Amino acid sequence: MRLNGWQRIGLVLSVLWALGAAIHERNKQVDAAHELFQSQYRMCLEQADAAKNCDNVSLQVAMDATAYWPDVAFYAFGPVMAGWLVVLITLRTFRWVSVGFSKKHE
Repeated sequence: MRLNGWQRIGLVLSVLWALGAAIHERNKQVDAAHELFQSQYRMCLEQADAAKNCDNVSLQVAMDATAYWPDVAFYAFGPVMAGWLVVLITLRTFRWVSVGFSKKHE
C-alpha cells in the first residue's frame, strides 16, 4: 500500500508525538519519584533518633512507586489513535456530503 503525502505527514507526526509524549510522561514520573524520595528522606532525618537509620529510604523504591507504564502508553498512543479516528471520520463525512452534491449522482 502506497501512502500519499498527507498520510506520510500524519505518520511522521504520529511517531513524533508518541515518542515525545512517552518521554515527557516518563520524565514527569521520574521527577515525582525524586520528590517522593527527597520528602521521605527529609522526614526520616527529622524523625531520626540515635537508633534510627535512614538507609531503608531509597530512590529505587520511590521510582518503583511512581512508575506506571499504562499512563505512558495512554499519553503516547491515545491522542494518536483519537487523531487518526477524527481525521478518518471527517474525510468520510466530507466525501459522503460531496457525493450528494455531485452531478454524477443525479
